[in-house]
Amino acid sequence: PGEAHAAVVVKQLEDPQLRFAAVTALASFGHSVVEANAAALVEKGLTDADSQTRQLAAETLGAAGAAALPNCESQLLALLAHKLPGVRCAAALALGHIGEAARPHAAAVAALLEDDAEDTSERHLQIGGGRPRLPPMVRRPKCAALQALAVMGASEHARD
Repeated sequence: PGEAHAAVVVKQLEDPQLRFAAVTALASFGHSVVEANAAALVEKGLTDADSQTRQLAAETLGAAGAAALPNCESQLLALLAHKLPGVRCAAALALGHIGEAARPHAAAVAALLEDDAEDTSERHLQIGGGRPRLPPMVRRPKCAALQALAVMGASEHARD
């Protein structure tokens, strides 16, 4: 029933205040809706300032699987080189969640193993007690890459 409203929900991705709710709604509509709107989900969800929104967008894309990849593949690969470490993490994790279909991009994900950056944009929330510390795979691109490579079955790209 909610799928009929998908176009309205996708428009809500434009509003940072509504974005998490919009990603949540899209995830509940099913894989075909996510697949059709994968580009918008990558553009707005994976680049959001909020780590929880980025995580949910990555998981939502992954749940849609290989079918979503052709609609957002070039965007995901571009985000692996984004200026913000949290966005690079989200892109790598999204590819990992997609699974074996993303294996052809394992080398691009593995390049993040050399990335020593850390997303500290939400540290003030942690220090103030408003949110627990983010898991390493959400804030450190090299950790996201290790997780993604393992999940997509491309651990041979990880070095000792």
